[in-house]
Amino acid sequence: FNHILVDEFQDTDPIQFEIIKLLSQNGGANTFIVGDPKQSIFRFRGGDLGVFTGIKKDAGKIDKFLKNYRSHHALIEFYNRFFEKLFHAGYEHMEATLEGNNSERFVEFIFSFDSDASVWRKKEASSVMKRILQLRGHGYDYKDISVICRSTSNIYLLENELRKHNIPYYSSSGSGFFGRHEIRDVAVLIKYLLNPSDKISEASVLRS
Repeated sequence: FNHILVDEFQDTDPIQFEIIKLLSQNGGANTFIVGDPKQSIFRFRGGDLGVFTGIKKDAGKIDKFLKNYRSHHALIEFYNRFFEKLFHAGYEHMEATLEGNNSERFVEFIFSFDSDASVWRKKEASSVMKRILQLRGHGYDYKDISVICRSTSNIYLLENELRKHNIPYYSSSGSGFFGRHEIRDVAVLIKYLLNPSDKISEASVLRS
C-alpha cells in the first residue's frame, strides 16, 4: 500500500496498531491517522487511548481541527466546560464557527390539534408546507430549511403537501413507499400466492 488511512484511531488497541505498522512502509511515513480522544468509547472492547496519545510523539505532522461548523455556540460552550473538567489536563477548547455569514440558526415547533388524529396530521402537514412557503417569501432557499418529524409513519402526508405545491425535498427516512410496513406485507403476500412453496414468504404472511 502506498497510503493507509486509519479513522477513529482513538479506539485502536495495541495489537491493531502493530498490524497497521506492519502494513505501513518506511516506518509509517505513509500512514494518515484521524482521531478524537473525546470520542473514545470502546475501552470495553480493548480500545486503548494510550495508543493514540503515544503516537503523537512520533508523528511527523499534526493538524488540529478545533473549529465546529455545525453546532450552536451555546452547545460548544457547554462541551468546553464539561470536557475540561472531565479530562483534567490536555483538553483543547473547540470554537463555534457557523458557515456563511455566521447567522444564528433557529428552530420552530409546529403543532396541530384535533379530536380526530387523521385530521390533525393533515393540518400539521399543511401548516409545515405553508411555513416553508412563508420562509421562501422572506428570502430563504429551500436548502436552508429542514423538517424533523416525531415519527416517519405519516411522513407521506407531508410529502404529498410538498409535491402538491412543487416544493423540492429530499427525505432521509430511508424506506420510501415500498419500504412501508403495509406495502411490504402486500408484496410478500403476492409473492407467496405466486409461489406457495416459498416458506419464507409464507412465514412473513403469517407473521403479518
